[in-house]
Amino acid sequence: MTDASRASYWPARPPKPRDKEKDEQAVLIVERWLLGRLRHHVFYSLTRSTRRSATRLNEEQSIRELGVTRRRLLEEVDRPALNPLPVSPYALAGVRLGRSASLWK
Repeated sequence: MTDASRASYWPARPPKPRDKEKDEQAVLIVERWLLGRLRHHVFYSLTRSTRRSATRLNEEQSIRELGVTRRRLLEEVDRPALNPLPVSPYALAGVRLGRSASLWK
């Protein structure tokens, strides 16, 4: 396809990503922790289960290695490094196709 359109491309991920296994393991740990906390509850609507899951995830539980909560880390480390949102919303720019002079025949 890139030959027909004369464009180059960069793959979104490398052929053999090395971080995928770690990410999957982290998701599995959080999933088990959350389901373990909610296993004795009966939910009759998706809204209630979502609300209860969100409250469980947002609890002020400290990280063992650091001794601080996620909220405190967000406020002290991440929030000062964040840039403010732009005033104007994102506007999609138009693209023009152009041709260059062919020097090779």
